[in-house]
Amino acid sequence: LTLSTGAASSGDSGAILMSSGNGSTGSGGGISLSVGSADDGAGGIVSVSAGVASGASDAGGSASVLSGSSDSGVGGEAKLEAGASSSSTGGAAIVSAGASSSGGGGATTMSSGSSTSAVGGSLTLSSGSGGTSAGAVSVSGGTGGSAGGTLSLSGGISTATNAGGAVTVASGVGTATSSGAVTVKTADAGISGVSGDLTLSTGAASSGDSGAILMSSGNGSTGSGGGISLSVGSADDGAGGIVSVSAGVASGASDAGGS
Repeated sequence: LTLSTGAASSGDSGAILMSSGNGSTGSGGGISLSVGSADDGAGGIVSVSAGVASGASDAGGSASVLSGSSDSGVGGEAKLEAGASSSSTGGAAIVSAGASSSGGGGATTMSSGSSTSAVGGSLTLSSGSGGTSAGAVSVSGGTGGSAGGTLSLSGGISTATNAGGAVTVASGVGTATSSGAVTVKTADAGISGVSGDLTLSTGAASSGDSGAILMSSGNGSTGSGGGISLSVGSADDGAGGIVSVSAGVASGASDAGGS
């Protein structure tokens, strides 16, 4: 079954419009697009693609999937979900932007909805649970010929008198055994170069005390408490690393320096 409009020798080609009717006291009509199943073979494919633009400065067609808005209730849900499998691996869901041979690659933006009078929507990124190991979540910057992509994780800005959003990095709880580890490190240098710096600092204060840095280990119930080890790197040809601990300077006339 082929449904198509004719080509145009000059101007725009014909459009295909498919719409259901409005409902006056009930729900609006739905549109269902489904492909056939298969007893022995792959199920049918649903392919939705926008048009290609061959002009030098013309943009390719856009593909939009939008749920319905609501004047007084909850807006409609837009769901992208891969198929399940009862005896093998479930299908993958891939969202990616387009590549470019001469310009920048397309951006992928994932954001929740804003609200002018209540709480903005949440954005949750999680992997699936498993009977053995749960799925992993990996977020990384891209590979580049001059510089690798940057990975930035920051809390939200507050425009009122409240504090900005917090950033929490925590390992998982083991209900019957040990909790997971948290590792923060920079990568080793390549063939030639130095390794990256690791900076841990709090922000400056415009009024009042600046933020503190707290480092503590956990208590032990039937064993030893956790230790804290601070060490610097050794050198094959040169001086070993320096450990420097200094208290803060006080610039006020009657204020004492930090202890």
